[in-house]
Amino acid sequence: MAALALTAAVPSVAKASILSAAPTADGENQKLKSGVYYIVNDKRQKGTDLHVFVNDEGTLHGQHYGSPSTDFSDLFLLHAKDGRYTIQSLKNAKYVQSVGQNNEVYKTADDAYKFRIEYQTESSGTGKSYFNIYNSNAEDWCWHLDAQKHIVRWKPLMDNGIRAVGPSEFRFDPVTTLTNEQVLARLAQLTKVVDPTKDLTKYYQIVSDTYGRAMREDFIVGELSTSGFNSSDYSYYWKLERLANGRYVFQNAVTGKYIVPQNGQTSRSYTTAEGKGHGL
Repeated sequence: MAALALTAAVPSVAKASILSAAPTADGENQKLKSGVYYIVNDKRQKGTDLHVFVNDEGTLHGQHYGSPSTDFSDLFLLHAKDGRYTIQSLKNAKYVQSVGQNNEVYKTADDAYKFRIEYQTESSGTGKSYFNIYNSNAEDWCWHLDAQKHIVRWKPLMDNGIRAVGPSEFRFDPVTTLTNEQVLARLAQLTKVVDPTKDLTKYYQIVSDTYGRAMREDFIVGELSTSGFNSSDYSYYWKLERLANGRYVFQNAVTGKYIVPQNGQTSRSYTTAEGKGHGL
């Protein structure tokens, strides 16, 4: 096992750079991948793009935006993991949750719930890509924009027995106006774990002595990776905390999540979670 060393790190003000490898949504057959998106329905109100947004209470609704939001309320960070997706709001850094009843409004909370998102084949001929956002792999309940413009649980609509593109189908329009650093800084601001311009102590790099590479949390997929240390990328910064049992936990400065022990398992990527667990 390669040895790891802790090196004190002082965050610096982030430099702007355009999101690398930004996803595209050109026409039909869009391939979803991790990134920041607007989630849009254009069928509930014909000819109008209604963006899914999170309100101050953390519930999901639809609204037309004549200009970009100033509070990130209609921006969502899509995390792809094992063929399913978590959907994280950039308004409150919380994740969209599943619901258990018809017409129940979706809401956000801390748990990183995974949805099944499927391309709607009836997109063919529309020049656009539409998707259904299902609660799970085993059921057809999915997101639906109702007449009151709430995002609720319902089943996709049918037209003469054929699946139709309607209020249950959504576009994922990529957001390309944000930089990676802006997304990282927004998450850091919301988790309140670190203010990169003010909190200058007690953060560390975790560096491989053998390879000289620093550990970071990939905030898109929730896994750990290594690369050359970037002082402007706060996902390389870790807070070290000693638990009552004598073990330690490492908390990421951007997401506020903790490294999860592997418990003896090999050849698996380390991940992060909300809870501290029993430490390392």
